[in-house]
Amino acid sequence: MKTYLLKKSRDEEELENFLKSQGKGIGDVTVNIFLLELRNVWPKARPKASTHVELAAQRLGFIKQGEECRGKKAK
Repeated sequence: MKTYLLKKSRDEEELENFLKSQGKGIGDVTVNIFLLELRNVWPKARPKASTHVELAAQRLGFIKQGEECRGKKAK
C-alpha cells in the first residue's frame, strides 16, 4: 500500500487529495493527523497547516505573511 500511495501521487497536495477520496468522513483533519505521523518516513507526507496554524505562525514570526506552512521533507 505504501508504494502504491506514493507512486499514485505526484506531490503532497495530490497525496492529500487521494487520501481524502478513500472514504466518507476522511477530511482535512484526518489526513493531516495521518500524514503528521508519517512525515519522517514518507517524502510526500508534508501536510499543509490549517489556516489557524498559519495565522499563529505568522503572528509569532515563524513564517512571513503569504508563506506556506508545511513540514520538512523526509530524507
